[in-house]
Amino acid sequence: MDDISLNDIFLFLMILLGVCAVVWIFVAIIRGQQNASNALQPVRKEWAKVVDKQQIPPNAIIFEIWVMFELKNGQRLRLLAKAKNSLIIGDEGMLTWQGNKLQNFERNLSKS
Repeated sequence: MDDISLNDIFLFLMILLGVCAVVWIFVAIIRGQQNASNALQPVRKEWAKVVDKQQIPPNAIIFEIWVMFELKNGQRLRLLAKAKNSLIIGDEGMLTWQGNKLQNFERNLSKS
């Protein structure tokens, strides 16, 4: 078995870096398309209840939170929320969204 040289390690790292760059570019293109699609959608506002939350990926430093809302008519929406959002399952209030992105959620604070 041959010893691994510094050239082999360098080549491996360059290939790995190239693959990471291609994946990053691909993800950026997909997100750009999704943002453009969201921008074309109307902004909607309706009473809703938080029924589920999912952090993707779990336990990561940089992550997305997808929140499931249930509207008064029973329809469910899965929306992308900002990571700092502190929604709690069971919260009810006025939901504002555009496409698949949560714009705002105003809790009903009068509910006990």
